[in-house]
Amino acid sequence: MAPSGSAAPSGSAAPSGSALPETGEPPLIVTKVNNKGTTDTDDDKIVGGAVFEVRLDDGDGKYEPDTDDGAPIAELDSPDGYSVYVPPEEGDYWVEEVKAPQGLDTAPAVLVEYTHTTQNCFVADGEKHCKADDDNTGGFTLAVVEDAPVGKPLPQTDAVTGTDDGSPFGTLWIVYAGLAGAIAAAAVLARGPRRRRQ
Repeated sequence: MAPSGSAAPSGSAAPSGSALPETGEPPLIVTKVNNKGTTDTDDDKIVGGAVFEVRLDDGDGKYEPDTDDGAPIAELDSPDGYSVYVPPEEGDYWVEEVKAPQGLDTAPAVLVEYTHTTQNCFVADGEKHCKADDDNTGGFTLAVVEDAPVGKPLPQTDAVTGTDDGSPFGTLWIVYAGLAGAIAAAAVLARGPRRRRQ
């Protein structure tokens, strides 16, 4: 029997950089992007120092922290610009930035659909896009939390420009390219040893 007043385990996610449980499920990777107050994705930069909380949505798609959506199920530190987490089940999760990197605004909460997909999926601006797992990581979901420097909000009249493939999600592919090695390593850590198919 535990002594009176002892704390129960918190159930929060392992800090970034530590070994993850070998669940075999694809990770949810959360990254912070400084858009420098422009819609030009060429100047976007991944920045470290953010802290995020993760909550399971109650099914209505409305962010209701500490009420209908409950308390955070994980807190994610992102000292290098990203955090890796394996949610306990498929579902819609709210990712809220509770601490922004120095000089950046705190982004609003983002709803991320998490599934056990073997594709590489990207979530930004409330939209999810998936591509084939060409890098053989086994799949992941990458949630981009984008914001501008303090006092320099993204211009409301700017239009998002497309990328070479016609997708309006240029930031996603820039982030993916910047994190490719980390994503592959995180996916391997999250999965543990893989069996070869025969």
